[in-house]
Amino acid sequence: MRRFVTIRVLLGVLLLACLCAAQDEQPSLGDIARQERARKAAEKAASGPELGAPPPVAMQGEMIPAHFLRFEGDVAGSEYLVVINGVVVIRNTRVPGLPLYVTPFLRDGANLLGLQFSSHTDKPLDIIIEERYPGDAQHRVLIHYHANANQFPQTVQQETPFTAHPKLLPDAQLTSDDRSAIQKLIRTFYDALSNKNGATVLKLFEPAIEDARGIYPEGANFGQREMTGLAHVIELPGFEMKSYDPEGLTMTSSGNIVAVKRTNGTPVFMSTEVTGDMNGSVGMSRISANVIPVKKIKGVWRLTLPFGF
Repeated sequence: MRRFVTIRVLLGVLLLACLCAAQDEQPSLGDIARQERARKAAEKAASGPELGAPPPVAMQGEMIPAHFLRFEGDVAGSEYLVVINGVVVIRNTRVPGLPLYVTPFLRDGANLLGLQFSSHTDKPLDIIIEERYPGDAQHRVLIHYHANANQFPQTVQQETPFTAHPKLLPDAQLTSDDRSAIQKLIRTFYDALSNKNGATVLKLFEPAIEDARGIYPEGANFGQREMTGLAHVIELPGFEMKSYDPEGLTMTSSGNIVAVKRTNGTPVFMSTEVTGDMNGSVGMSRISANVIPVKKIKGVWRLTLPFGF
């Protein structure tokens, strides 16, 4: 009887020891690796697609492409968005036929185009991002999103990945001579406006418009129309420029563009408001130059339009 009890006690101890050993058993290295892979996959899925690196800066004198987004066709209603890598580049308004310069929003490698819209009843939608080099007749399409007319009658959100390899221009390094030349250019612009000299205003912008034509003909044509309109405004009865103070201006480089503005946020200069005909309709017009972009073209500082390049 005593032996039977002893055996039962020993069996109980052995079972308890096995249970404790199982509870204390550590996960293998393979288990840990699988768990870590699963955790990273879940984090990646929650954060969305992994984007490429920031674009590298081009070497001085290197020819680099420009990238443009074309919005063709139409959407329904007035609420729509175009997003590149999380940045809203178009929200509810656009200039028909004028592609948008988007190189600053691109990443080197993986990129993501996002859209929010509802389809027009009888017009399709095409969103195209293309890469252009100066003088090239053919442009490389990086992504072409298409939706048929009435394909999405209710608002839909779409995301499409694409690949790009942009480069950024190095920021212009301004010398004291550059700053003096830019100050003089701004003064010349103001004097042309103040003297209501439309021909001089057009001539001041002509080099930049022609410089853009080889890579951005749509923008060059748009700029020509805008400057013709500006020349018309300054010749309207009652137009006058308000006094100009050259002090307090700041010059900030972004690539080859230098933005001239005031440190206190007020316009560099502005005019009175006048009434007159503009593009076939009568309305109020005024010049208010909050930022004046300039760039060096063939070694000379010139006024340019806010194309971004």
